[in-house]
Amino acid sequence: MTGITYSKIALGLALYSGLYAQSFSVEKQSLEEAIKKIAIESHMPYIADGKLLQGKMAPKIDAIEGVKNALDKLLQGTELEAVIENDTIIIREKNSNVALDAITIHAAEQSSITEGTGSYTTPQTSTATKLTLSLRETPQTVQVVTRQTMDDFGLNDMKSVLALTPSVTTTTADSDRNNYISRGYTMKVQYDGMPSGSGIDGGVVTAPDGAIIDHTEVLIGASGLLNGAGEPGGVVNIVRKRPTAEPYASVEASVGSWDTHRVVADASGALNESKSIRARVVAVGEEYDSFRDYLGGKKQAFYGIIEADVSESTMLSAMVYYQNIYDTTADRNGLPTANDGSDLHWSSSTLLAPSWNKWDKESLTTVVKLDQELPKDWKLKVSASRMKADADWLFGNYYGFDSDTGDATFYRWGQESEEVSRDVDLFLSGPVAFLGREHEFIFGGNWSKRTLDDINYGDNTYITTNLYTFDPTTSVPYPNLVLSGNGSVVTKQEGIYSAARLSLSDSLKLIIGSRASWYDYSYTDSDGYDERMKEDGELTPYAGLVYTLNDWASAYISYADIFNPQSVKNASGSLLDPEVGKSYEAGVKGEFLGGKLNTSLALFKIIKENEAILDESVPYDATNICKGYCYNASGTTETKGFDISFAGELAENWNVLGGYTQYQKESFDATIKVFKIASTYFMPTLQTTLGASIDAATKSVGTWGQTVDDRTLVGLFAKYQVNKNLYIKLNVENLFDETYYANAMNSGYGNLYYGDPRSFTLSMKYTF
Repeated sequence: MTGITYSKIALGLALYSGLYAQSFSVEKQSLEEAIKKIAIESHMPYIADGKLLQGKMAPKIDAIEGVKNALDKLLQGTELEAVIENDTIIIREKNSNVALDAITIHAAEQSSITEGTGSYTTPQTSTATKLTLSLRETPQTVQVVTRQTMDDFGLNDMKSVLALTPSVTTTTADSDRNNYISRGYTMKVQYDGMPSGSGIDGGVVTAPDGAIIDHTEVLIGASGLLNGAGEPGGVVNIVRKRPTAEPYASVEASVGSWDTHRVVADASGALNESKSIRARVVAVGEEYDSFRDYLGGKKQAFYGIIEADVSESTMLSAMVYYQNIYDTTADRNGLPTANDGSDLHWSSSTLLAPSWNKWDKESLTTVVKLDQELPKDWKLKVSASRMKADADWLFGNYYGFDSDTGDATFYRWGQESEEVSRDVDLFLSGPVAFLGREHEFIFGGNWSKRTLDDINYGDNTYITTNLYTFDPTTSVPYPNLVLSGNGSVVTKQEGIYSAARLSLSDSLKLIIGSRASWYDYSYTDSDGYDERMKEDGELTPYAGLVYTLNDWASAYISYADIFNPQSVKNASGSLLDPEVGKSYEAGVKGEFLGGKLNTSLALFKIIKENEAILDESVPYDATNICKGYCYNASGTTETKGFDISFAGELAENWNVLGGYTQYQKESFDATIKVFKIASTYFMPTLQTTLGASIDAATKSVGTWGQTVDDRTLVGLFAKYQVNKNLYIKLNVENLFDETYYANAMNSGYGNLYYGDPRSFTLSMKYTF
């Protein structure tokens, strides 16, 4: 929504002070967009009559100190002036006494959009509680990867985004799927703040392309208040791009190692003169091979969104996203270990899979939203989405590898899968004055239904071959598949939640909330297997206390319950009880340079009961009572550690994102340590930006896994701004060509996958 008309201006509108000597740089663009950029960077809302700004252009300004000075420079020759009152920017005609109730208030402080800001941080998020809070006001660890960070380091998919995100560990499940771990546990996903019944990156559902993403907000720790059932690893909130009021268009093309070619086109703007209807489209085309023999594929994606201000207080939006990823050759095996679990040191290019393997994934997502402003600053937001994904798989997988002889047996199979996920989320939020103070409340609920239907095919003949002399084109012939069965999974989740931010004093804020969840799971197949699980009205309370120490630092503590139903069985065929537990966190957060730099230090402890532990006494068997692996429930397990993170601008033109995480989990044999940092520096006189990144980690997977040696991956980045419209950029990953395994979490079972060796990507982007 471009703006909201109010009859009065509340003094509480301003959340930050913006009168310090900041330095502002703005490219030549529309005056409205230039003012918006300065408002966002200074963390102040601005007030303006849109008619005064319409059709006016702003000149380029470079390194102008002070909000007022920068605005005066933008407004030269326009007969307009900028006034700052109560930490609010007012744009008006010179010597004007126009009534404020006829002016649009642009709620810059409520916008977390990062595109166009050039920042590595954001003024506020709402992922933890749906309350719009600054990072310093949020009593949990939140990491943000902005659009600028994604552009600089070429983060074109969620794997690369989360690989750069502090506190998160990425591991490879196979040639297509990835696992995302935080504090030892998996993570859930939201889209624009709406919980999703599907995962981030799976066999049927795939994460969206990076070209459609504005930024990601990653809540670290338990997220049951808004997301219901789940592990205490956290949630990844993928915030998609929105339309712009002013015309925008760009084309980006890149070439990279292993015959990677990629093109992105992005266009946005208003569809009518009043700019009340805005739209955006993004199209992506990509082809790629791999450092591994025979692997390769292609991707196509299309994103379209339209927003309409149907009144001064109502906005409707609709979005569609289509994506197809077709891997002409794929791998579900990886590389085996020796009989004793030791490394056989395979060549990183080795593929132990038939060249006829394939994996074709297609998805279509549609979303509709309503944003309604209500009296007395209350708001109603309703979102509904439907995602349909189809996958067509064909694989040859080996088992029974004997490292003494090299022999292994291949079974060949195929699968057609369809997943449909429907999600609805609605909430009401607003302030309430009580006992002389203003407090914030939120009431809401969400519902999701996920169905997954599989049709399975198999070849009843098995092929024994030697992996030491394996040839992907000849060792395993193409299968003669026959129908072998089908299965269906239905998962329903419903929940109602409420939260409040109570102002106990000027310095002390209490955030409390609770959720009641209903969970219903069923699995049936053509063999007569029928498994059902149901949980009703499970309560997950949440509480956080934030104390403002001074103008730039806050201390906090928080608590959250954990509730996670399990669909795995023990060797006797009984479903394991739900995982339950508690998550504790305490820390200190800092906000420097008027919010341009955010820092965080957090200590955490997670106590969980009934965690599923693999039963190594029962070998894998797809026909046994467990339908594969069997598990036992642990007693009480404890995970404890700390996070340090920092993001934003260290000094003028110097951006940084980084952090260090260390924790111990009782089921692991070693302490997990992960250090990440990415930093860039812009040199105005040379119109050049240079940057580097480091991802250093030690990982262990516990009693049944394999400890992996330390690894340190270094990346480099250079960008030259040819002119105001065109830049050329070079990214280098794994600069020192370090050899490492990308799936330490699973390596004990013989499915090792090497991480990417050194790679180069050259790209150019032209903005019209």
